[in-house]
Amino acid sequence: MINIQRDQDDDMGVAFWSYVLNVLSRLTHQGMSDEEDEERPTSIGELRVMEQVRVVQELDWRETSFSDLFAMVDRTRNLEAEFFPQTGKHAMKRLRSDPNRKVVKRMPPKGLPRSFFKPEYLKEKERFPHEIDSLRLSKKDFEIYEWRGYDPQRRHRE
Repeated sequence: MINIQRDQDDDMGVAFWSYVLNVLSRLTHQGMSDEEDEERPTSIGELRVMEQVRVVQELDWRETSFSDLFAMVDRTRNLEAEFFPQTGKHAMKRLRSDPNRKVVKRMPPKGLPRSFFKPEYLKEKERFPHEIDSLRLSKKDFEIYEWRGYDPQRRHRE
């Protein structure tokens, strides 16, 4: 996507996708949300049917703005059909704002910056110095950007 945005002369798009890549490379797979497949009732007109969905679970430690960021990333498969053609089965709908969404307690990857954590998670860990030490927090700062209002489906030229 970074190359696509460069080709389209979209500086904001390059900044967005560079940020996403940087966050993902730091979080690794250990810092990503779990998902559970479920069947949920839905309506198609007047017909009630069961629909297979993926419920994205929240991590108890991870900075909350990452959930919005990854929701934007998930929508990219709809952006550029020419670059991401649909193959195989139809992708299941992901539910992120589900009030029944589970919070998963799992150890975060080691060496993350403080900004990748919910403040209340770190505050709780700081009560026990050995627990905060076990996180091996990065000494390098990482600025968290809010991308609310940014639309990756629109070209943004500066």
